[in-house]
Amino acid sequence: MEKNIKDDEIDLKELVGGVWRIRSWIVGGSLLAVAVAVSVLAFQHLTQIHRGDAVAYVELTGISNGTYPSGAAFSPSHLTGSEVLSDIRQRLDLDLDLPLSTALTAEFGHPDLPSLRRERDAAIQTARAEEASASDIGTIRADYNERIESLRKNTLRLGLNLSALDISDSTAQILLETVPVSWQHVFGERFRIFLPDTVTAFGQVDIDDLGTFRGGIAADRYLQEARQTLNALMNDSRAQMLTSPDGSTPRELISRIDQFRQLFFDPFFASQIMAVEDPLNRGFIQDLESERREISELIAEINQTVDSVSNLRSRREPAISASERLSNNMDQPSLTLGDSGLESIIELAQTSGMQDYLTELFERRYALVRELAELDTRISRFSDAERLRPAEGSAEDLSSAVEARLLGLQPQVSGLLETAQRQLRGQTGRLYEFMEPASVRVQAPETSRAGLVVALSAILGAMLGLFVGLLRTVLRRADG
Repeated sequence: MEKNIKDDEIDLKELVGGVWRIRSWIVGGSLLAVAVAVSVLAFQHLTQIHRGDAVAYVELTGISNGTYPSGAAFSPSHLTGSEVLSDIRQRLDLDLDLPLSTALTAEFGHPDLPSLRRERDAAIQTARAEEASASDIGTIRADYNERIESLRKNTLRLGLNLSALDISDSTAQILLETVPVSWQHVFGERFRIFLPDTVTAFGQVDIDDLGTFRGGIAADRYLQEARQTLNALMNDSRAQMLTSPDGSTPRELISRIDQFRQLFFDPFFASQIMAVEDPLNRGFIQDLESERREISELIAEINQTVDSVSNLRSRREPAISASERLSNNMDQPSLTLGDSGLESIIELAQTSGMQDYLTELFERRYALVRELAELDTRISRFSDAERLRPAEGSAEDLSSAVEARLLGLQPQVSGLLETAQRQLRGQTGRLYEFMEPASVRVQAPETSRAGLVVALSAILGAMLGLFVGLLRTVLRRADG
């Protein structure tokens, strides 16, 4: 028995000694495997590195509550519209085949949003660990969500997919910095975002065509749009003190347009309308009458809706009164989710919504009634045979008077509109500010498992070295 134990001890010592003698093979195999693994990882890293997106963050300093200074709704898609892209191409002299529409993106986003979301989640977890009440956790979540939404809606993330574009990094950065410049230029000049949203873009009347019926329609449309625009400027506190080139205010120009229409243009245009030889003339009155019928039908529908909502609200009033009486009879007011309390909440909410809806209907009906009255006045002017006769002079004199006054009126309206556009744009300034310069991000492969790969390579290399060393020792003994 003792002899067997002694034999075992000798065998173990021989094994350790044998391993120690081949330690160079073990270390060499491990180092070789690590070297191979590091080489492979480095090759993959270098070959898989490529350009990612070019990114820029823009703060919307001139956008308030999702609207332009004019009150028109803003959307991130406005920065990637066809007219903006066309302006970018022209400014940077880019190739027309460059796929900007698919490579350029604009969306709400802020660079601090990920960290703020993590902070929110950590705060909620801490509150739950401290066994905070559900209302306190809800307050924490609501506060963070409000901050997140505020950041998100006031900042844009501009992205440029460089894999779809064959341009340099510097060109990509310049392109991103040009996007908001072109956006403000296009929407400021083309869509007049600095002016009130009811301002319309209108051209000039060709005086040479004024003697034709089509020319008369164009002049009539011009006068309507000019009056609408001047009225919008008159009601805008930012533009009330503006004047035309001859010093006229918007209110004074409106008065001149109304006087011009009543004394000169309407009789002149009515005489064109009643010319029976042109079917377009007769169709003008028919179009006005058709528009009048459509407005009358809309007013009738609104009246019917108002009656239905009013009847529905009157049927709910007794239930609300009963709930209020029940609440008033209690010693201490409290909000419960019992049948009566829940019914009271629902009734009050529905009644409040109905009142807002009624108010909206009344405002819409008022606007339609005014529009109908104006339309009736126009139809009456162009249908009354007595009113078709010029008050003074011949038809030629009336035509000359219309041309002369229209020639004098158009520059004043256009000049006032240009002054308003220039001054309001100057008051607003830039609609944006860059939060950080545009940059090109480099995308590299995932390296989180590199350490594990190297460690496993070292172990496998050591095992391989051990095996080779032992095999070499055995072979040497066999030869001996």
